Amino acid sequence: MTLREVLRFPGLGLSLLTGEHALDREVRWAHVSELDDPTPWLEGGELLLTTGLNAQWGYDGALEYCQRLALAGVSALGVSTGPNVAHDSVPDELIMAARDADLALVDIPNLTPLQSVVRAVADAINSELNLPLRSTVEIQRQLSEAAASGDGILGVFSRLRESAGLDCVAYDTRLQPLTPEGDPPQPLTGELRQQIRKRILGEARGSMSVQEGGAALIVLPLGTEGTLRGVLVVRHSAVLSAHQRSILKMSVPILSLLLDLRHAADAPGRRARQAVIEALLSGNESPERIAGMLQSAGMSATTVQVVRARMRSGPQRRGFVAGLVELAADVLVRNEDDRMTAILCDPKPDVVERLRDLVDGTDVLEAGLGKEVDPQDAELSFQEATRAREVAQARGVAFVALPDYHTHAALMLLGDPTEQTAFADSILHPIDAHDRANSRQPLLPALQAFFDAIGSLELAAAELGIHRHTMRARLAKVSEISGHDLTSASEYLELWLAVEFRRLHAARGAQRP
Repeated sequence: MTLREVLRFPGLGLSLLTGEHALDREVRWAHVSELDDPTPWLEGGELLLTTGLNAQWGYDGALEYCQRLALAGVSALGVSTGPNVAHDSVPDELIMAARDADLALVDIPNLTPLQSVVRAVADAINSELNLPLRSTVEIQRQLSEAAASGDGILGVFSRLRESAGLDCVAYDTRLQPLTPEGDPPQPLTGELRQQIRKRILGEARGSMSVQEGGAALIVLPLGTEGTLRGVLVVRHSAVLSAHQRSILKMSVPILSLLLDLRHAADAPGRRARQAVIEALLSGNESPERIAGMLQSAGMSATTVQVVRARMRSGPQRRGFVAGLVELAADVLVRNEDDRMTAILCDPKPDVVERLRDLVDGTDVLEAGLGKEVDPQDAELSFQEATRAREVAQARGVAFVALPDYHTHAALMLLGDPTEQTAFADSILHPIDAHDRANSRQPLLPALQAFFDAIGSLELAAAELGIHRHTMRARLAKVSEISGHDLTSASEYLELWLAVEFRRLHAARGAQRP
C-alpha cells in the first residue's frame, strides 16, 4: 500500500506535514521505536512511529536523525503529539530537518494510539495479501453457481472468460464440441485431434500443451474417479498467470462433474442407440422398423458400413472411436471385451484410406471393414467385417478392407477378362519374379500341380517328377513370397483363382488366330 492510502485510514486523524512527493511511496509495515538510532532494526519501507520521548530535537540533532531514517529507506516518520506525550505539537526544528532530509513527516494526534496505526497498517497489508485468495474463493463460488444454473457448462465458460480471460471449449470423448447450435467453437485441426486421440484419449495421460495457429493451447482431461468423459481445450495468447492457473484448476472438477451428470442424463439415448445396433446386426428387422428406430434415436442413415477391430485397451478404444467419428455422419459402437463393432452411418467416400491411416495411427491389433450396404443389410457387412478382421489376424497385418479384398473382388468380376488378368498378375507377380530369376526351380508349375492334385502333395510331386520334400519346399516358398497361407481356405482360394485365371488367359491367347 502507499503512504497516501495510509493517510486516508478512517478514524486515525493522520496528517502530512512534509513530503508531498512521497505520497505514492510503498509502506510495507508500521513500527514503533523510541531509539535515537533505530535503523539497525529496519529493513526499509516502514512507517516509523515515535513520541520523541528520548529525542534531542534541536535542528542539528533532528537533521541527523531524519537523515539516518531517509538513508535506511524509511517511507515516513510519524510523530505522536499531545498533552500526554513528549511534545504538544511537532517541533518546528523537526519539521525543518525532515524537509531538508527529504523525509515524509506525519502528525499523529494525541487521541490516536500508535498501536492503532500499527494495527490498521497490518490489517490493510494482510487484506491486500489475501486479496487473490478472496478473489479466488469468490470466483469458485461464481463457478459453482454457474454450474448449478441452467447454463451449465456454458455458464462456467462464461465465468472463465469474465474472471480470467480464458477462452475454453469442451469436447466429449468422440471430440464432438459440447456447445449449442449457432455458437460453434473453433474446430480442432486434424493434427491436434490426432494428438488428443493418442495422448489423452488413447493413453489416458494428463494435460498437454501445444501451439496452433499462433495461439497456445492447453488440453485437460475431464472426468471423475478415473473415468474420462471429455477434454477441455483452453486457448490463450500469453503465459497463464498464477491467478489464471488457479481458476482453471478449480474449474476442471466442476466441469468434470457436469459431464458426469450429462452422461447419466443421456442413459436413455445410449440405450436407444444400442437398440439400433442390435436391430441392424440381427438381420431380422424390416427397413421400416429400422428407419423408425433410427429416427427415435435421433439418427438417420442412407447406408451403413461395419468395422470390426480388436484392441489392446479401453483407452485405445476411446481414441479409435474418436477417429471413426471423422469417417462418417454418425457412429454406433458395441464393445465386446477386447473387441468392438462400429457401424459407420453414411460413411465418407474415402473411408477405406482414412480408416487404414487411423488403424496405423492408433496401433490397433487388427481391424476389418465390410462393404457399404443399405441399413437392412448391415448383418452382411458385419459378417464381412468379421471375416476381414480374421484374415488380417491370420496374415499378421493391421487392416483388411473387404471391398478391396481380392478373393471377393475376383468372384464379382468373373466375366471380365481384363479384370481377371489384372487380378492374376497382381497375385502371382512375386511368383513370376522368382521363376524368372530361378528358371531351374520354378514355383508356378508346382503350385498348378498342387491345385490339380486337389491339395495332394504326393500326387503333385509325382506329376512333376520331383521328390515330395522338394514339392513341400517349393510350396513353402510360394507361401513365403506371396504372403498367402495355403492352409487358409480364403487364401488358398485366392491363389487358386489367380492360377485358373492365368490358365484361362493363356487358353484365350492360344485360340486367337
